[in-house]
Amino acid sequence: MSEDLDLVRRALVGEVGAVEALTTLVRRLVLGLASKRFGLDAETAEDLLQASLTRLWEHDCRALRAWRGNGRLTTYLTVIVSNLWFRERARLARRDVTLRMAPVEEPLPPPTPADLLASKEQCREVEAALGQLRPRDRLLLSLRFVDDKSPKEIASMLGMQPATARKALHDATRRLRRVYEEEAAKLTPGRSA
Repeated sequence: MSEDLDLVRRALVGEVGAVEALTTLVRRLVLGLASKRFGLDAETAEDLLQASLTRLWEHDCRALRAWRGNGRLTTYLTVIVSNLWFRERARLARRDVTLRMAPVEEPLPPPTPADLLASKEQCREVEAALGQLRPRDRLLLSLRFVDDKSPKEIASMLGMQPATARKALHDATRRLRRVYEEEAAKLTPGRSA
């Protein structure tokens, strides 16, 4: 049995000296990778160290228990640390792209009385149109647009296939649009459907 495997086994049973030795090994490895391979500053390197230690000890030490002694422990730990860093770097890159793409929005002016009146009228028209729909269509539209459920979630809730739920939502939306235009034409004189 290798020294590394013995160290991991002793750490898994909670032997204090083994836990400290393993933690020291991980600290040296992570800080070395952070500065030499990844070029991280001290604060980011410390964050990576904490994430690495958490990864090793979480879920009843699942990551440590997965190592069977094949190969060197430092190689196994290097893979874990590298994967954590690459995942975090990808997450930060996605966030950075999202932030760069987000337009700077000017504050909207407060609504005028005419805007409020038009909004109330439009709500009445939508309510009237919804009242004309079948209960199943109302349920589908409510789940999608009020409860913000995805078609997949709706399919699961209603016991249907996702493709069937998407088609049913499409059909319900089309029917709502048609009824809305008819109701709007009735409620607003001079407005064509």
